[in-house]
Amino acid sequence: EILFRLKRFARAEAEYTAYLAAAESVQPDDYLRRAEAIASQGDTHLARAVNSLDEGIRRLGAAESLEERALELSRRSGNTQDTLRRLDDLMARVRYKEHWLALRGDILVDERRFAEAQAAYETCLEAISQRRRQTAALDALRRDVSAKLKRVPKRE
Repeated sequence: EILFRLKRFARAEAEYTAYLAAAESVQPDDYLRRAEAIASQGDTHLARAVNSLDEGIRRLGAAESLEERALELSRRSGNTQDTLRRLDDLMARVRYKEHWLALRGDILVDERRFAEAQAAYETCLEAISQRRRQTAALDALRRDVSAKLKRVPKRE
């Protein structure tokens, strides 16, 4: 952690890797720290950071913090196919999908896949409307997604 704070990211990565190899018991945060050390070395290292998180997922099982960060880094790296696959895998396991459907729409808009984005946003709004308990967070998400849906170029 000291090496990371000193911005010696490659050395920090090496130390985290050595720790992960030797430790009998590790936590998701250990893999998150190593992934951050890798990602901090520049965008050309994002795929390695994602691979590091995948290693943690294999070792520890489905850990939401690792999956979410892998999804974020995959998106940042521009690997849309991998990002959407990860998103689909995550949505298959979670009960409430609204947040993830909204993110799917955002990713698809970025890729100019407008018809798919529109469908994702509409599915998100439908899921929100079917929720028994409406919260302030769901209302904010509904407003945000509704606004985004209005900006999506319409299908022809």
